[in-house]
Amino acid sequence: MNEPRDRNAVPAPFMVPLQSRFIERLPVRVAALKQAQANGDLDAVARCGHQMRGAAGMYGLPHLGEAAAKVERLAKRGASAGEIESAIASFQRLCVEAAGLI
Repeated sequence: MNEPRDRNAVPAPFMVPLQSRFIERLPVRVAALKQAQANGDLDAVARCGHQMRGAAGMYGLPHLGEAAAKVERLAKRGASAGEIESAIASFQRLCVEAAGLI
């Protein structure tokens, strides 16, 4: 049975540079999410959220993945702009926290 990863777990040594590169690129991803949302392109918001969910999980950052999944879900169901903005802001806060790890 797969146990959920600890949010504060230390990544395997070979993952550290990959995880760091991923974290360094998060501001670009957040900007893309915000731009897609500002353009009213919920498909692009959902796509970006989906991509970030998978990548965050792969790099051992499940809390980021959960936040990205929320953005994806809200966009897919056509939630209000305020709900999506709030989810993106939460995702962005976690990205800033993650940047403090590198």
